[in-house]
Amino acid sequence: MKTVDLLSAYMEMEFGSAVIACARLRALINEALDQGEWHDGFDVAVKKGELDHYECAELWDIVRRDYPESVQRLARNVIGVRSHFESALRIGMRIKWLVADDESVIVTEGLHVARFVDGALLWVTKRISWDGIYLTSITDGEVLGEWYCPDSRADDWCPLRLAFADGTLLEGEEIHWQSPKADSTPMTTNRASDRSFGLRFLRALWSKWIKRGYDIRK
Repeated sequence: MKTVDLLSAYMEMEFGSAVIACARLRALINEALDQGEWHDGFDVAVKKGELDHYECAELWDIVRRDYPESVQRLARNVIGVRSHFESALRIGMRIKWLVADDESVIVTEGLHVARFVDGALLWVTKRISWDGIYLTSITDGEVLGEWYCPDSRADDWCPLRLAFADGTLLEGEEIHWQSPKADSTPMTTNRASDRSFGLRFLRALWSKWIKRGYDIRK
């Protein structure tokens, strides 16, 4: 098994669903078995039905035992992500990610996007969403996804494009926040395109309330 294949399952185990992580690891082990790769204990993966918590833990122990170099690289990435997004994770924000072919990880907590290589932070964007980012793919040197744009004329989600190499915003918007004051504007935006948005702050609040189903009455 390759490190890049294990990375997606390992990230899922650390930041997502243990059940999904187990299913992904099991699928990887079965692929390895189909290719003639065998390690003591792999027979657990071919058991019929769902694996329980202890069987999943056993599979991860096998990976740690027989793929020590890969696991070290996986752990470094997880440590780097956890350290950078510590504040977001502490308050319950969920992170999402994409794994690149070079074993780097593109990660977002819904406001920023960052790239980690072997645990080191390579780049991080400024805030580029009001509340939510979906990462969809890495294609032709670009990270593709969507960002939450509540006052868009067409939809609440707008296209997002970042340069994979350095995180340059190619399509989307930078969102600047400062503490509200009587003589200042709480939020401003700077789009990668030339489109200008007025009354962003009030519209964002209004759309967010409506989207979550609140009935606002005077």
